[in-house]
Amino acid sequence: MINLFLAYTNERGVMTRPACRLINNLPIYKNYLKDNFENAEWLAARIVNIPSSVI
Repeated sequence: MINLFLAYTNERGVMTRPACRLINNLPIYKNYLKDNFENAEWLAARIVNIPSSVI
C-alpha cells in the first residue's frame, strides 16, 4: 500500500520517500542482540517522509 502512495505522489511531483530503515535491520548489526521492535517495525512500514519546503 505504501508503494502505491509513494508512486502516486512522486508521479505528481511530490517527492515522498519511505522512512529510514531501522538500525537493527542494517547488515552491520545483524549479529547483535536485539529486543522486540514490533511497534517500530509497524511504524516504519507506514511512515512517509514528505518535503518540508517548496524549494
